[in-house]
Amino acid sequence: MNENPPESLPRKGLRAKLVPAILLVVLLLIGVMLLLPSIDATRNRPPNPCRSAIKAIGIAMHRYYSQYGCLPPAYVADKDGRPVHSWRVLILPFLEGEALYDRYRFDEPWDSPHNLALARDVPKGMNPNYPMYHCPSDRDSNIWDTSYVMVVGPRTISDGPTSTDLMKMPDGSSNTILVAEMSDSGVHWMEPQDLKFDEMSFKVDDPDKRGIRSRHRGYVNGYVNVVFCDVAIGTIHEDIDPGLLKGLLTRNGGEDVSEFFNPTDRRH
Repeated sequence: MNENPPESLPRKGLRAKLVPAILLVVLLLIGVMLLLPSIDATRNRPPNPCRSAIKAIGIAMHRYYSQYGCLPPAYVADKDGRPVHSWRVLILPFLEGEALYDRYRFDEPWDSPHNLALARDVPKGMNPNYPMYHCPSDRDSNIWDTSYVMVVGPRTISDGPTSTDLMKMPDGSSNTILVAEMSDSGVHWMEPQDLKFDEMSFKVDDPDKRGIRSRHRGYVNGYVNVVFCDVAIGTIHEDIDPGLLKGLLTRNGGEDVSEFFNPTDRRH
């Protein structure tokens, strides 16, 4: 005779099923608890000063566009066509630099004694020890030199003295770089000089030729920050194909730049 009640058999089977399930839940809880510190650290990680600065520059460009109906030209030229004032000066009112802008004399060149005396009044970035236009990682260069430049050329965001309408960009604002990093530029932030498309290197961090570069280093390689014409921040790694970078810099080249956004969207 079976001494165990019949109902005990399904209970034993149920217990056998529950044990692995409980163990799985416990393991999942332990995994979540282990992940919480890293999640919290990511949330509380201080913002990157360089990314914040280039984002602010992009927003200032859009505020300029809202007021004037176009993006600022790379430079303002005199009657002889010579560059005399930079876009970095033109957007000062939109970077909390109204007082400096009002004192700047546009009837004098950028490097007149009066204008140069104003240079140190440029708004500060997130790091109060550095001007807005200078990336803190660009430590070995003069802090009054800019770390952010336009790329100037007939098919880029500006050919120099000409402004661009955001609504008339065949390649689209989300596919066109507005401003990029350039460490060790040797360019005073007031100086109407940037990178020239026809003369620059399209190899990121090229040690032999002027181009887009920075002192940032990731887990594997170097990278530079850029802001697109729709104010999205992009990360350009040093292993990017030069042809792809060239396509991202033109506003009307019609290049296929989908490789930059897939499989991982590098815009934020």
